[in-house]
Amino acid sequence: MRSLRILILATLVLVISTFIGLVSEDLFVFGHAKFVGSNIENGKVYRVSELPDRLELTFEGELTPRSHVYVFTVSGTLLVDKGDVKIEKEHGHGHGHGKSKLSVALDKEKLTAGLYQVRWIAVDAEHNAFVEGGFVFAVRD
Repeated sequence: MRSLRILILATLVLVISTFIGLVSEDLFVFGHAKFVGSNIENGKVYRVSELPDRLELTFEGELTPRSHVYVFTVSGTLLVDKGDVKIEKEHGHGHGHGKSKLSVALDKEKLTAGLYQVRWIAVDAEHNAFVEGGFVFAVRD
């Protein structure tokens, strides 16, 4: 039941953000958390054995526990992450707030050939504002 709720929530976030994104690309950039990169590349095709055990997203700034990430099939019918979202704070050298890693374990048993989507919401700890985004990757046999 929990998986179904998460799937419905992720699908709603995708649909709403896609609709609003058509109106304005900058609409969701409220806070200071800034997406820097990921250990899975947008648009890249992987074999399951090439994928890391955890998807890691890096952000500038500190994130709150309200931040979340989902990995699911593009059709939106199957979550392929384990739901164990973690946030790790990395302190920078000198000025600034450092970086944060938002991660979730991948359920590699569920990953088959196909297209997958990553969707994330990062809540900035300093201003309690959010930024959201996503990307796709593919798995081949």
